Amino acid sequence: MVATLRSIADKALQAVRLLPVQPEIRILSGRCGLFSDVFMALNSIQKCEKYNLSGHIHWGRRSLYFDQRLAGNAYEYFFKTSGFSFSNNYVLKRIPFLYVPPGDDYPMPVGRNPRRHFKQLIDAFATPRGDVIRRVDNFRRTRLQAKSVVGIHVRRTDVLTNSEGRRAQPISNFVESAERWLTENNDGLIFLATDDSKVVMEFYARFGDRVRFQDATRSSDGTSIHGHYDAGIDVSAYKKGLEALTDALILSQCSFLIRCFSFLTNYSLCNNPDLKFLDLDKQNLGVVRTPWIHK
Repeated sequence: MVATLRSIADKALQAVRLLPVQPEIRILSGRCGLFSDVFMALNSIQKCEKYNLSGHIHWGRRSLYFDQRLAGNAYEYFFKTSGFSFSNNYVLKRIPFLYVPPGDDYPMPVGRNPRRHFKQLIDAFATPRGDVIRRVDNFRRTRLQAKSVVGIHVRRTDVLTNSEGRRAQPISNFVESAERWLTENNDGLIFLATDDSKVVMEFYARFGDRVRFQDATRSSDGTSIHGHYDAGIDVSAYKKGLEALTDALILSQCSFLIRCFSFLTNYSLCNNPDLKFLDLDKQNLGVVRTPWIHK
């Protein structure tokens, strides 16, 4: 089914390419999590470059992060630029070609390191806005004043429901990995990113003030934050997206990353292609959802 959707989407772009005067490609939200949407958009831009097309990413009401109070393009709430231009022909910006990106396997150019390849795409099309960067810098300056920081991402909610074939593992696996890292870095701190308040309590009970985290929206009963598979938590969509992006950027600046599968940490690892990491899904469950991130 996914392969069929990819084929249809690819043929649609090929057809637009053949027009003497082209409409502007408008890459819509896939109505999924923030970073799944980002990677799908970046992959779509690669296809547009292949077919010499121009346009922009536009996350309207389909997006889980579209905020009624802000309206406009939700992509631009978080990132500096949404536009791309590869056309050889004249582009009629008044006539958009709506393109919903399909799920994809994120093919890479031959011989390119995938994380470095996506770093170039992030720098060109998914660089955070200045106000987001200042938020990250302020947190690091005031809360993470240590030479070494291990970033830990513990995703629960949809993982606990086995959504999309996800498999949960106990929080103790993450705690034990953090303990081993701190044994080797006894002056270090932990930055914890999680969607579950119980994870915060468990880490704080074990590590006290050595664990730092955002004062962010979290679930206490398994309800998803962003509404991936249920109604989500009734908090500003912009706030939820901002908190997720802040977590991803702080994780990317840590000394080491301990993770389970998520596109949030895929963004972190691509934003810092030299960041070393431990994937507990791979180590403990033998599950590798995005093999390219390990190359």
